[in-house]
Amino acid sequence: MLRRNLIKLLTTLPFLPAIKEQPVQTNPDEHWDKHTYDKKGNLLKFEKSNGYWCKRTFDKNGNVLTYESSNGYWFKRTYDKNGNLLKFEKSNGLTQTFNKNGIIFTSESNEL
Repeated sequence: MLRRNLIKLLTTLPFLPAIKEQPVQTNPDEHWDKHTYDKKGNLLKFEKSNGYWCKRTFDKNGNVLTYESSNGYWFKRTYDKNGNLLKFEKSNGLTQTFNKNGIIFTSESNEL
């Protein structure tokens, strides 16, 4: 009850994105998945009963800005005001920049 009231309060604050949680799904093996969406329908967080999770952030155009998972993988994207991808960084050390046509301009990797 307290959790529902807190979520209701948070979704009514104008400076926070609306949060919609999908109820925990159960099956006979007691495994479950939980999904959390923003008001635009973007999947913000995904959790599984085995401990795996991933979360994302989005810009106002729905582009994925960041992604992070429980296994340590992450990436970050940077876009210009027109929604063109400018930079892409990954947890393995890969960094790429792009020109205005979306073609890779530079690519560097710290991976051996």
